[in-house]
Amino acid sequence: MFYNLPFNSILVLVIGALLLAAGGYVGITWRMYYFAVGLILLGLGSALCGLTNGFSNHSPNGRLLRKIGSLAFLIGLPLVFYSLYRFI
Repeated sequence: MFYNLPFNSILVLVIGALLLAAGGYVGITWRMYYFAVGLILLGLGSALCGLTNGFSNHSPNGRLLRKIGSLAFLIGLPLVFYSLYRFI
C-alpha cells in the first residue's frame, strides 16, 4: 500500500500525522478536549485519505478505510468549528 503513493498522498499523510500529534498536545497541555478530539479525528481522516490516494482505492480495504475516514471527517469538522467558535 505504501510503495506506490504519489507525493500528494504522502503530504496528506504527513499532515494527518501532524494533526494527530497536535490533537494529543492540545488535549494534554491545554485540556481543550472538544478541540483535541476534533483535531485527532481530522488527523485520522487525513491519514486515511493519504493512504487511499484521496479515497480513490477501490479494493475492499480501500472502501473500508474510505468509510472510516469519511466518518472521521464528518465528526471532526463540527467539533473543531464548535470549539473555535466557542473559544475564540
